[in-house]
Amino acid sequence: MKCETTNLVLTLVLSVVFAVQSVLRTREFGSINAQFSFARNSLIQEQALFQDCLEYSKTHPDMTHVLQPFLGKPVAH
Repeated sequence: MKCETTNLVLTLVLSVVFAVQSVLRTREFGSINAQFSFARNSLIQEQALFQDCLEYSKTHPDMTHVLQPFLGKPVAH
């Protein structure tokens, strides 16, 4: 009888611990997911800006020296 009571108590304690951990991990995942989405959107905006700069440099050659470090090869006009 004592063994069954101990088993029940341990099972309940472990269930509560795992439930709390699940809630905490879910919240943490939500926070990390929001940060990832922000970073991904920022990267997309940076890439669009860089493409706009490349297009601008086609008509304004003085922009070439600004873009050169990011290209690794000469800009063709």
